[in-house]
Amino acid sequence: MVAILVVGEVSAAMLLRVQAVLEAMFSNLNADRILDLVELYDYPFVIQTEDQLLVFTSKDEAADYCRSFRAEFVEGGHLKTFIHITAQEMPRVGRFRVWTELRHQDSHGDPTGTSNAIYYFRDYGQRLYLEMMHITKLILRAPLAIEVPTAL
Repeated sequence: MVAILVVGEVSAAMLLRVQAVLEAMFSNLNADRILDLVELYDYPFVIQTEDQLLVFTSKDEAADYCRSFRAEFVEGGHLKTFIHITAQEMPRVGRFRVWTELRHQDSHGDPTGTSNAIYYFRDYGQRLYLEMMHITKLILRAPLAIEVPTAL
């Protein structure tokens, strides 16, 4: 059983919706379905790291970056990523954050490390979108040096 810290009152239905979006994101990334992956983002979509703030204004920009990121990630021996939700805050005006631990594995299923990220969600009623990803710990540094069209 996984314990999830919930900040405020979050319904079980909302937790299931969040989990479904994050699982779809990593399923698409793991299977190299980049066009399906970028459909989960609300644009402009932002990725923040310790030293970068990347802003993608279109699905094409995000897809180019995600393709390069995945290629470097796989080249580094990290074949699959599984997500573990550690906390979720109560939505305010249709927005909320989710804290996660990302567990990476190689082609044999052996652990290759963990990363941590905070995902910023937007609830449009019928569908949740990701507005931003704040990577607080990344096991692979190289992909974040990839040139993107819009960087702040």
